[in-house]
Amino acid sequence: MSARAPNEINLSSLLALQAQARGLDLSSRKRVLTDMSGTHLSGFRGRGMEFEEHRIYEPGDDVRAIDWRVTARTGQAHIKRFREERERPVYLVMDMAPSMFFATRGVFKSVLAAEALGLLGWAAVANRDRVGGFIATPAGLTDIRPAGGRRGLLQYFDQLATVHSQALEQGQGQGQGNVTVVDALKHLQRLARGGAVVVLMSDFQQLPHTAAPLLQKIASRCELIAGIVSDPFERALPNKSGLPVASADQQQRWFLKREQKAQQDWAQRFVEREAFWTKQLQPFGTHWLSLDTAQPLREQLARGLGLVHKRQVAEQVPLQVSG
Repeated sequence: MSARAPNEINLSSLLALQAQARGLDLSSRKRVLTDMSGTHLSGFRGRGMEFEEHRIYEPGDDVRAIDWRVTARTGQAHIKRFREERERPVYLVMDMAPSMFFATRGVFKSVLAAEALGLLGWAAVANRDRVGGFIATPAGLTDIRPAGGRRGLLQYFDQLATVHSQALEQGQGQGQGNVTVVDALKHLQRLARGGAVVVLMSDFQQLPHTAAPLLQKIASRCELIAGIVSDPFERALPNKSGLPVASADQQQRWFLKREQKAQQDWAQRFVEREAFWTKQLQPFGTHWLSLDTAQPLREQLARGLGLVHKRQVAEQVPLQVSG
């Protein structure tokens, strides 16, 4: 992979992810067990389906496919037949809130999120899907309409690198506006039809709980892959008496004291945030990915999607997330 700084997204590094995307098959229809789901099984439906015709029910057919209206009208059980939709739209959604420009290990959360979208975007291209999406910063919302082949994905990559660079120069967009990823989700609710795939990458720190019904509506008719991106520091405070912490622009500094209750409260806030969104989204078949800036990204994606067994992942060259 092309060299890049831990806080940088560049076009060459995103292009280099194509080889890493092999094995991340978005067309899988397997029922999979995701990292955070416990015993919950979610159906990853794969490509969208278009209605083709009715035919008479035969033993062995899925009873869920029975069209009861036609059955009642004809007096004979009929089922609906579908054909796979070609060039399914895949929407990549990047949350570039100020809190995403942070890391104590590995890379910025924003960089890890971009690389996760890059890997899944290449997997979508290999699956002959149309790729586009949204990039949300406080300063504005960038909209890239899905396009086939590599064209849509490359347009998304170009905007991703440009917007991220601009956000860094402007101090992560703080004070520049009030656009959030919710605006992107509102657009998606209108645009994304049944069978589409929506991939959301965020730390969920600034996503209000009131956005849950919006995400649920999207997940009820689309394949939703939701990745919560975090740094180890956000999950647990280091066991030290004093810890200097600086923001990405090195402007703000503060110290954290070692107190058992403070450490417990700190860790509990992350657990509660992750648990809330997991509870809200998993009943709708959402693939919930918990991504750590200090861990190999490709392995996390493959394990979270349930597409590759852990031993198989270990045998492949992992994505390097260190600078």
